[in-house]
Amino acid sequence: MGIGSTLTRFDVRDIATLVSVQPRRWVPGAIAEGLELPEGTAVNTYQRYAHLGGAGAVANLIAAREAGRLEPGALTVMYAQGAGFTRGAAAMRW
Repeated sequence: MGIGSTLTRFDVRDIATLVSVQPRRWVPGAIAEGLELPEGTAVNTYQRYAHLGGAGAVANLIAAREAGRLEPGALTVMYAQGAGFTRGAAAMRW
């Protein structure tokens, strides 16, 4: 499954790290599972911080950096969803 425009297209299997909001402990893992990513691709700091709203994705990005998971050239996807139809995403290479 490809995602993005023709200039930024990448294969979902190329995602090395997924950071997202975590309104429940299981949400980051469920997003990764839905994308058929390997277990452990999603960063989860729910046990440490619980639900942080939109800042959860940023907290997980910082945790990924601190854990050394943002290797040069690795694809990281940040995703946040909110109530109703509110959502946003970004794909980044380090």
